[in-house]
Amino acid sequence: MLQVEQNLLTGRNQSLSDRIFSQQTGVEIQRHSRSNGELKQQHEVLLSTLLLEQQLHSTATNQHQQFVKEVINSFVLAESQDIDDDIQMSEFALQKNVPLELADLGLLATVGRQTIHVYDKLCIVVLSTDNGEIRPMLRIPDHFLR
Repeated sequence: MLQVEQNLLTGRNQSLSDRIFSQQTGVEIQRHSRSNGELKQQHEVLLSTLLLEQQLHSTATNQHQQFVKEVINSFVLAESQDIDDDIQMSEFALQKNVPLELADLGLLATVGRQTIHVYDKLCIVVLSTDNGEIRPMLRIPDHFLR
């Protein structure tokens, strides 16, 4: 009889253990399926975010390329005009006693094989160790002093 009761208890324990295991397994399966669903949602969100970033990048790249083309085209149009179109023969393009800029030097280069005299501005420096009075030997006209 003791053996029968022991077998009965063992069977009951096994049954309880199976039920508990199946319940736990069911809970685990539900938890895993919930985790899989959440992972799928996160994956879809990540994919849509990546697609959106790719679209933004391609749009920005296309706009940048279009802007570069517009700038280059406008630069080419501006640069393709001849420099001497606005200047007539025997017309003064440069004024006297005006410092030359780079554009002026470029204008001089387009003139061709003509003799042009360009002088640097004269600069006079006087060094003195006396009381600071300058007494020129000759009278220098005012329009020569700067």
